[in-house]
This record gives sequence, C-alpha cells and structure tokens, in this order.
Amino acid sequence: MRTFNKATLLCACFAIAVLSCTTNSDPVPEPTIDDLSQFARNFVGMRLSSPNAMNRASETTVNKSFQNMMSTHGFGGGRVKDSTSTEGPDGSDSTIYPEPWISCAVITQIENPDGSTTVIYDYGDGCEEGWGDYKYFMHGKSVQTYKYSSQQTGSVVSDSYLFKMLFDNYGGYYYGDSASVWNMDGNSSYEGYSSYDTAENKFSGAYSYNDTSLYAYGEKHYNYKSKGKSHYDEKGWVMEVNDYEYGDGSDYYRSHLITPLVTDYSCNEPDSNKRYVWVAVSGHEVVTYKQGDKEGSFEVEYGNGECDNIIYITEDGKRVAVDLGEQWFVLNKEG
Repeated sequence: MRTFNKATLLCACFAIAVLSCTTNSDPVPEPTIDDLSQFARNFVGMRLSSPNAMNRASETTVNKSFQNMMSTHGFGGGRVKDSTSTEGPDGSDSTIYPEPWISCAVITQIENPDGSTTVIYDYGDGCEEGWGDYKYFMHGKSVQTYKYSSQQTGSVVSDSYLFKMLFDNYGGYYYGDSASVWNMDGNSSYEGYSSYDTAENKFSGAYSYNDTSLYAYGEKHYNYKSKGKSHYDEKGWVMEVNDYEYGDGSDYYRSHLITPLVTDYSCNEPDSNKRYVWVAVSGHEVVTYKQGDKEGSFEVEYGNGECDNIIYITEDGKRVAVDLGEQWFVLNKEG
C-alpha cells in the first residue's frame, strides 16, 4: 500500500510539472505573409493587379456592347468615320487613315454573311507606323471580328454580341529601344449580352470567354490560357467559372475556381479613413505552380462578403490573413 501511494504521488507531480510548462510557455504565433513562399506572394500580387489583362479585354467588349446598344436606340454615342474608304468587289473596305496619323498597315473591313464585321490590320513583314518624330516598327497581322444585335422592349434595351481577336506574328518595337521588341500570337473570343432599363436605371449582362495567347517580350516568352463565365448588374460582378494558366517556358501558374468570385460595387466608396483595394469580397481558388525546380500549391479565399480588404492564403497547412489595404506592398517584396 505504501508503494502505491509513492507511485501516485510521483505521477501527480509529473502531471503538475507538464501543465505548468504548458501554461507558462509562449503562445504559438499566428502565421504571417513571411510564412508564405515567394511563389505564392508573387502570384497573388500579379493576380490582384486589377484589372488584369483578361479583365481589361472583357471590359472593352462589354463597353462596346453598351455603346452600340445606346447609340442604336438614340441615347447618344455612335461611331465617327474620319477615314477615307475604298470598297472592294467582295464587299471589303480597305482604309488608310488620313493626317495626322498615317497607318502603314493595309486595313481591310469585311461585312460577313452572318452579319458580323471583320477588320484586318496587316503590317506584312514590317513597316514604319506613326507620324513626325513619334514612329515605331510594326509587323504581322491582327484580325478582329465582331457582331452586335440590339433591340428595345418598352424601357429596356438589350444587345447580344460576339467578339473575336486573332493575332498572327503581331508585334514590333519603338525605335531606339530594340530591347523592348514584343510579339504575340493567339486568339480570344467573347460572347454574351447586355441589358439596360432606362426607366429604372438598371443594367445587367453575362458573357463567356476563352483565350489562348503566346507573348514574347525581349528574350522572355509567356503563354496564357483561360476560359470562364461571368454575369453582372448594377450591384456587382460574379465570375462563375475561371480556369487559367500563365506560363513562362516550362514554368507556370494554374488556377481553378472552387466557388464564384464576387465583386461588390458598393465597396468602391469606402470609409475615407481606410484604404480600399479593388478585390473580390468572396470566392475561393486553388493555384498550382512550377517555378524552376520548385513545385507546389496554395489556396486563396477572398472573404465572407465584407468590404474589408482581407484575403486568406493557405499554403503548407498555414492560413495567412492578408489585409491588402495595409500589406499590399509586402506581397511583391523580394524573398
């Protein structure tokens, strides 16, 4: 009986010592941006440089749709013709812009049987573009095909559209800066609709897109692939589907959207005492990458719908909260 009491006492003392050490130890620090790889920081900095290239392209397409819709139904706007045109026997229109801008490209406009219009800028093997002392060298071809169809029902005007771009050895450089030679090949397409209620002052729309492009700048070569689907109204913009890849040689970043990215337009009017960064307020994407001999993955969560600038990046089991209004620059610092 005496031996049992000693063992019990020793166990109790050991347990107290363990609890004492646990209670007095420092708390585990919360993960910070410094716990993320440079690859994750670089990607998020690039991803949030908004609007990025694909957003600019989609916004241009949507804007053209609204311009066409409004001008067609007498709400102002419209195209201004300030060039001389020569119509060919096939219905094409070869145009050379007058002074002060003179394009060295052969510009051909074709009205297609399906109602779409194709405009071709053909620089051939290369020529000098510009005027006066502002000149640069261009080569290759760009082909733009578009179609807009508008209608009005009561106070609601709407427009359906398609927009396609093709680049074939399209590029050039500014004189005196041969290191900035650029070139691109590839194609992209957008298809959707826009709607505007003139009585309620409300608008909406939706579109789908895909893009496959190869860019070269100096000695660097990049490839870009994307496909997606979005819709929007006067309250915000929702990216329902978004898969894309950004590559440099054998290196790449690939992103897949798990839940839709939601952008709230009301966040564009923040508290004057807080810096707001234009970013989605909710959504979740998974990113995989290969950079040199490093491969990995991480996830980006854009929040719970609040205009709070905060995103969460999870990598190697660590979930890091990033306040973009305060820590944007840290994402792009050197590792």
